[in-house]
Parts: sequence; structure tokens; C-alpha cells
Amino acid sequence: MNLRKHPIYLSGKQSPGRQNSAANMGTIFVIALAVFANYVVFMQDGTAPEEATVQQEAPVTPAPTAPKPDLPAVEESPTPEVPFEDEGGTVLAGNLKKGESILSSLEKLGMPSQAARPVVLAMENVFDFRKARVGDEYELSINANGEVSGFNYSTSPLDKYRVSLDGEEFVAVKRTIPVDTEIVELGCRVKSSLYATIKRCGEDAQLGTKLVDLLAWDLDFFEDVRNNDEIRLLLEKKTVEGRFLTYGNILGGEYRGKFKTYRFFWYENEKNNVAAYFTEKGDGVKKEFLKTPLKYTRISSGYSHNRFHPVLHKWKKHLGIDYAAPTGAPVWSVASGKVIHVGYKGANGNLVTVRHDNGFTSYYAHLSRYARNLKEGDTVEQKQIIGFVGATGRATGPHLHFGLKHKGKFVNPQKVKYTMGPSVPANCRVEFTAQSKERIEKLRAIPVGRIDKRS
Repeated sequence: MNLRKHPIYLSGKQSPGRQNSAANMGTIFVIALAVFANYVVFMQDGTAPEEATVQQEAPVTPAPTAPKPDLPAVEESPTPEVPFEDEGGTVLAGNLKKGESILSSLEKLGMPSQAARPVVLAMENVFDFRKARVGDEYELSINANGEVSGFNYSTSPLDKYRVSLDGEEFVAVKRTIPVDTEIVELGCRVKSSLYATIKRCGEDAQLGTKLVDLLAWDLDFFEDVRNNDEIRLLLEKKTVEGRFLTYGNILGGEYRGKFKTYRFFWYENEKNNVAAYFTEKGDGVKKEFLKTPLKYTRISSGYSHNRFHPVLHKWKKHLGIDYAAPTGAPVWSVASGKVIHVGYKGANGNLVTVRHDNGFTSYYAHLSRYARNLKEGDTVEQKQIIGFVGATGRATGPHLHFGLKHKGKFVNPQKVKYTMGPSVPANCRVEFTAQSKERIEKLRAIPVGRIDKRS
């Protein structure tokens, strides 16, 4: 019923021209019936109709639950916020990859560069990020408010940096990392190369390199080394936080071979400015020249004044030694000196010539290529790589022709008596002798295992 056209008056009267009283009575009856129905529905539960209406319109309050961590608003912000692990904050950890800066690396983990920039600026007081390298590790700490609270950066086990808040400013320091040194014993029986033997005995290849460097002046690794030779070492092993870092000095070493036994000892006397390796007789281990300029397979041709040339097919002088080796095998300078020739030279092919002290000059021929950036006038150190084995020039296969002149004349490199390194000073002899005898006894007591034929 349209109440605008048919208004109802509480007095029961209607204006002239309206419908009759029977219609009014019907309307009143319908309204009364509706009121009665509402009364039955709402009053049975003892609740007033007005209150019931409020309860239906009010929102339902869910049961309380544990607060959830804030999530990054990725869709609303071009730079995602840092995710939190819990109310105490979180840590972003990673390492630098090729082509990344520290800021771009952190951005990939969700940290805006403007938020990380203050700690990076503080770091520049103790570390130049231009020297950052692939693999450098970092940790960025973030508090529960999403603010940077600290930063750790590591370039090596010993080079670690920390940035922390000092008031309202970030302060960076280089941390002091304690290094633990332990003296260990090692006994190995040789099989194949010294490198392979050291690794088979459970040590790092770094130790093999160190051992080769110490024996290179006296031992020909491809003529003197045989299976079942014995190695015994008394050495320093350095660790950081329980993890292997590096090897220190080899306090005592023994190589017992088929042809000869070699022993060497580290001796240090700060008062007399002595810190070097010596033989058990007190002579310096380091000599003027290495015994060989490379790791070779075999000597294909020795020093001779009358050799049948394999290419020219006639008898000819061969004033050097040919070391057969794979193409690309590195070639070392046998002593420190000055490079006086780098280039192609007739039958020698690619040739490097080095002038040394005491009137010696060494020649390295048939190289496949030279060491990068090597040029005439350069100074090279003993055992520095100067080139790589090849077959350039007059050669039937890959090998190194090594020649040596002394005061203008070619000499046999295998028969030259080279100058020894400095010996133990006279005023240190008593101490050195007592120390080396003690270490010899320790070396003799080190057991050497049998070779596992399956290895």
C-alpha cells in the first residue's frame, strides 16, 4: 500500500475524499497482525526487537590469534620491503657474483640501496670496494622496525670487516681473527707424482706445491722419483674457527728415495735475522738454479757434441737438453734474471732468453707461446712461468730445448755446480744442530703406510 497516497492518522480519521472505513479497518488489522508476529519472534528469547536489530548489523569479531609477521608489499611498491623472520628482525646473507656490486647484490635480496648505503659508506673507511671479488661473503642485519642494524663482510678467512651502530652513526672496523697453529706429522709412500701422493694421503694440494718448491733444487721429479719412495713431514697446520686455512712452515722433511735421501729443516733465529730452510749439514736449501725448468715426461735428447739430428739426418752438436712434455706444459725460469729475447728465431722457433748473475744465460726453445705480457727487459724470478711447451721451429714433436751458457760458452746443465744459498751462521750452529737432531728422531718415528693397489 502506498502510504504517500493513503496516510494513516492515529486518531483513526481520514481526510475528505479518502477510502471508506472498511478499508481503513482492513489496513489496521494487517498492521496489528504484523506487530503481533514480531512480538512472538523477538520476545520469545527475552530480547527486545531494537537490541536484536543492533546485533544483526554489528560486524562479527573473530577469535584472537597470534600476530603474523609483516609481509613485503610487492604489488604496492616497486622496491620490495625486507621480509622479517620474527619480531627480532632478520639477516640477509649472500655472496658477490660476477658483475654485481654490494648494493646491487643486496637489492636482489630485497634491501633498497638507499637503506644499505650508510653501512657501505662506513665500510669505505676500512675497505675499498673496488677490490671486492666474486665470492666475497656478507651478512646484513635488520631489526624488527625494518632498519639496518649491522653488517659483516668477508673477503677471506682472515680478512673480515664489521659495521655496527655507535649512537646514530655506523662505524666500521677490521676484525682480528685468531689463527690456531698445530704441529702435525705426515707419512706417505709415493705413488705416481708428489702432488697425487700428498692428496692421496688426505692433505691439500697446496702442501704438494710447497714440497715441490723445497725439493726442486735437488730432486729431478721425473728421473729421481720412484714408486715406494717415502715422504715424512713435520709441519705446521693453521686453522681458523676449526676450519683449515693454510700450511705454515715444514719444520722438518725427509724424502727417502731409491738413489738418495734428502732432508731439510726450517730454522729461525730472530736475533740473528735468520729464517730459512737448510739441509741437515746447515747448507741453504735454496740454490742459484733449479735442477729442471719444467715437469717433463722424459729426456728425449741429452747434451752432446755429436748427435744424429732427427730432422737434418746428420751428425751435429746438441748443446742442450731436450725435455719431452705435452704441448702447453708450463716452463719456468731456472733462476731470477733479465729477459733479453722474446720472439721467433729460426730453428729454435719461439725462444725466450734470460740473463742471470755470475755470467749465466739460459735458453728456452720451441715454445708454443710465451707467458702473458712477457717482453724483453722484464725481470723474472726463479720458477716464474715464462712460456709453454710446443713444437715450433725445427722440431719433430712437443718438447723444450733447454740450453745454458756460462761466460759465453754452452755448458751441460746437468753437470754445473751451482752456487748454494746462505748457510746457517756460525753463531747459530750449536742451536741449529741440536734442533735438527731432535727433528730427525721425530721424522724417523713417523710411520709410512703401504700403497693401496686399488688407489
